[in-house]
Formats: sequence, structure tokens, C-alpha cells
Amino acid sequence: MKITQFTMEEVRCFSERQTLEIRPLTFLVGENSTGKTTALACFHVLANYLRSKGVDFNSHPYSMGTFKDIVRNSRKKEKAFKLGVTYQLADELVELTVEFVQKKGGIEPTVGSITVTLTDGEIVVKTGSDLGVGMRLIDADKERNQYRIVCEPSYWEFFFALFYRFSRGLFPDSLVGESDEKNALAKFLEERRNSLGRIFQPLGRRGSSAFSMSPVRSQPKRTYDPTREFNDPGGSDVPMLLMRTKVTQTKAWDALKKQLVKFGKSSGLFQNLEIRNPGHSLGPHSNCNSRSEALVLISLMSAMGSVKSCRFWCVS
Repeated sequence: MKITQFTMEEVRCFSERQTLEIRPLTFLVGENSTGKTTALACFHVLANYLRSKGVDFNSHPYSMGTFKDIVRNSRKKEKAFKLGVTYQLADELVELTVEFVQKKGGIEPTVGSITVTLTDGEIVVKTGSDLGVGMRLIDADKERNQYRIVCEPSYWEFFFALFYRFSRGLFPDSLVGESDEKNALAKFLEERRNSLGRIFQPLGRRGSSAFSMSPVRSQPKRTYDPTREFNDPGGSDVPMLLMRTKVTQTKAWDALKKQLVKFGKSSGLFQNLEIRNPGHSLGPHSNCNSRSEALVLISLMSAMGSVKSCRFWCVS
């Protein structure tokens, strides 16, 4: 299972549905203020949400503001924006689209609906209030396999665990609806048990997630403090990562350096890579000099080679 497309609609400068093809290495190139960072931030937020990490459009290193700052400024009465991904499974494509609306009584975006589109059907789950029940199946087109469910806002917190149970044919008592329509939905989900189950399976059993990193802005320092162990989306942790690799994993460092130098020469960015330690240990006075922002990016990618599936977005 892999992500092949990312979509945005009604987000800041993006009006109609915009589709970005995702590859193992995807570059976004454009002038300033054309939406590169917005695309990165939205992908970052959606990836976290799909990993059951909640919705936060202002988590480091991004700060997108309130709902009104994010949604496109248009004349539409009902304000909302959408983010989505397309999964490539063995035998079909599955598209998952999340619609965000303004939180009732608040200023932040919150999930308004989730749409799961398959080759031969669609399931839409929307937020409702004053239902009197947890969830209600309000519409079922059994011929076209199109189903609409309304649920209380509190259910979004464990939506993916709930939908995983749906994909296994396990409906909670809180789902109210006509028996024949619920049976039709159960049959439709049962036929796609493997594909939907892989997308909505419990967090600990899912495959590697996509990784969105911030625009690289290297800020070389004279010395680096090895006592600070952290991962920085901007790449400032890479110099000490390289130093530790060189000192503690000689064979791994030799292989990594060979790849980096090969990239540097072929791209014309640099000819060699040197890491110097003026002391006798990885003390506070160790230093590491990188020649370019591209080196920081490629170093981080190479160092994470053990990750099964990683996607990096690079901006000009």
C-alpha cells in the first residue's frame, strides 16, 4: 500500500481541486507565495490525522493560523476546505478525502466529513448533532454502493478504529438504520475487507507513514552540542547525526559518504564531504561543516535508509 496522490481544495490560494502526484521523491518548485509551504503543511497535517494523531494546523514547524486563515477567501456561503490522499492497493485505488469546517463555537478547523471512494462505491461519514443516537445510516443506494452516515462529533476521536471494525463487518449498537440497508453496507464492506482493513487497521499494525519535512534552511554553526539529541524538521540536527555515524558506525559512514559524494559530484553541488572533530571525543566543541542545503536534505534521507517507505518533499 502506498500513497500516489495528494489533493487540496479551497485552501488559501488553491481554489478548485488540485492534485499532486506523489513519488518516492517529490519536488515542489515555484516562486515565493505560490503555495509550496501550504501544500507541505496540509500534507503534514493530513498524514498525522491518518495516523490517529489528531488535527493540528499549527504544529511545529508549520503555523497556518485559524480556520479563516486557511480556507480560501471566496463568496461561498458554506465555508469548508478538503484534503485527501489516494492509496494504491494491489488491485484498486482507494481515495480518502477529509473535509474541514470551522469548529462550532471556536476558530480552529475540525473534521466535518470523511469520504472513502472505491472503484465501485462510496461511503460518506458526516458530522451531525442532536441525533439522539451515536450514528445513523441516513441514505443507502444499494445499486451504486453509495452510503451516507451521520455521527456525533465525539465519534471522530476514534473514527479510524471504528471504521476498521466496519471493514470487518462489526457494527456497533450505536449505528441506527434500516436493517436491509445496514445488511447491504455490511456486504459491501465485507467484499472489500482486505483493502479497507489495510487502510484503517490499528495504528501499531499499519505500514510506514509518509513523512513531510519543512523547507530546509541550514544555519551552519561553529560548534555543535552532542548532548542535545533531537530531530529537527529543518535539518539542524544532521551535522551531529553525521558525526555520530562516523565515530560509532565506521562501515555505515563509509557507505553513506560514498553515496553523498556521488550525489554531490553528479549534481555539481559539492565535490567532497569532511567532518572534523578537533577534540578526542564527541564533546561540546565538535564541529561539522556542510557545504549546502541540498547536502543536509540528502544526508537526512540517506541516514533514514532503514525506514521502509519515506517520502520527502523539497522546495526551491
